[in-house]
Amino acid sequence: ANKVDHLAVVEAYYGQVKATHLQWNTLIKLIKDMFTNDYGHIEYRKLKFYGNSPACIFKFFVTVNDPQKVFTWIVIGINCVCFVVIACSYVIINAVSRRSSTD
Repeated sequence: ANKVDHLAVVEAYYGQVKATHLQWNTLIKLIKDMFTNDYGHIEYRKLKFYGNSPACIFKFFVTVNDPQKVFTWIVIGINCVCFVVIACSYVIINAVSRRSSTD
């Protein structure tokens, strides 16, 4: 979600607040205040790059409007290129070692 989406949530929650010129720090504080015991003990927590899992696992599954979508596809692309390079290297190593063992 971008800042416009956050502003809409804050305006809808607080009613009279004109949130068009709020800074991120103020906006985040207002959003943190929305998480209280009134909503079943929902806690405020930041979504980190690695998602919500306790292990540091790369977030491969992103939504269409995720701001990290481009970065995710770049990392997946680099992983694919590395896999192809490593696989080709092993094929070449295998071919060279077979050829040298028969000579």
